[in-house]
Amino acid sequence: MCLAVGEWGAEPESINPLEMESPVKNLLKRLFQEEAGQDVIEYALLAAGISIVIIPIAPDIGEQLVTVYGNILTAVTDLAG
Repeated sequence: MCLAVGEWGAEPESINPLEMESPVKNLLKRLFQEEAGQDVIEYALLAAGISIVIIPIAPDIGEQLVTVYGNILTAVTDLAG
């Protein structure tokens, strides 16, 4: 339990940190209560789902792009001669 000092000479009042509202808790509470907040949450879930699909295949795509650009470089170099 924390003690907060009020006015000069007054007894300190006790503050329970568990009863305090944190900014993050307030934000989440507002997001879940408002319809606009629900849209934000839906977009965040959609982005998370897309990233879960993209992250495993990204290295393969990167390797394929390196191969394609390497082939293009070789072809252009051969044409230039």
